[in-house]
Amino acid sequence: MIENLIELLHIGKYSCVIMNKSEVHTFHRKGIADLFQHESAYLKGSVVADREVGLETAVLMVRGEVECVYADVISKSALKLLYQAKIRTEYLQKVDSIESGDKSFWYPLELNFHKKWSISKMFEAVQNLVKRNRLSVIPSGN
Repeated sequence: MIENLIELLHIGKYSCVIMNKSEVHTFHRKGIADLFQHESAYLKGSVVADREVGLETAVLMVRGEVECVYADVISKSALKLLYQAKIRTEYLQKVDSIESGDKSFWYPLELNFHKKWSISKMFEAVQNLVKRNRLSVIPSGN
């Protein structure tokens, strides 16, 4: 199952592919907006294949109770959080931190991971990031 999503992720040049039951959604946008849009009952038990998984993305996955994650690139803090939540995780490359698309900054939650925040506190930080950056949460997938 995850192998099919990984193949779809790469062949379709998607940023993220989410499968829940037999329903598959594909996305092209970078960042957390698409996952934030689906941070709901839809994510519960889903399988996700993503190009990059940073801590903000991992928080949404843990909070949404994702079952399995594949990432081309994953940050060390995201991997730690997913393992702590007992979410099966596969990846190609582990990095210290995920940089913004234009490489002008690291995401703030990655920098504050050492503070040992709860999932609720981290989710609040993700919500603030979305508001601050005015990330669109309009569905862009199938």
